[in-house]
Amino acid sequence: MTSRSREWKQLEKLYKEEGSQIALIYGSSRCGKESLIQEFASNKEVFYYRVRNASEKKQQALLAGELQEEYHIQLEETSYDACFAQMNARGGGKLVVVIDDFLIMAKRSEAFWNSLFDRKDGKFGKSPVFILLATPQLTWVRKDMEEALGRRMKKIDQILPLIDLNFLDVVRAMPGYSVAQSVQTFGIIGGVPAYLNRWDETK
Repeated sequence: MTSRSREWKQLEKLYKEEGSQIALIYGSSRCGKESLIQEFASNKEVFYYRVRNASEKKQQALLAGELQEEYHIQLEETSYDACFAQMNARGGGKLVVVIDDFLIMAKRSEAFWNSLFDRKDGKFGKSPVFILLATPQLTWVRKDMEEALGRRMKKIDQILPLIDLNFLDVVRAMPGYSVAQSVQTFGIIGGVPAYLNRWDETK
């Protein structure tokens, strides 16, 4: 289990709700974002895309290319609308769409936001999706996102900051440790999730 068990449970609860959802997680490097995404995505149908530092046209082409490879299809166009329209679970259930480092894309494109929210609202079909946006950029999320999105902020169902772990988080992540061992471990690694995960791997 990831050291981010609290956040994992929150994402799981939202995922199990009916319809489509959008969740956003953010935190600095070594916050445990990658391990949380991996744990949450396990045993689910997932489409994962890591955004590149590219122009909007190139970004759309890259996203379309990965969709075509994943779904074995040929897109007639590479717009964000065309891409989001193809994001459907093969088995008819709920697809998890992970867009990692999404702010590289979102800051440059109003079209991205429009397509994202249209997909949630069912414009491209009623097949439910769970869209998980991830970014290491704390400042934009905390200070600029509300101004950029305005009323559309309400369309994001959950925003989870990945802050440093507290002592209780360490205890939960290492159930086999005694209290004394947990105290010692927390004293060494502090609340950095990446250190905790690495510590757990060496046991």
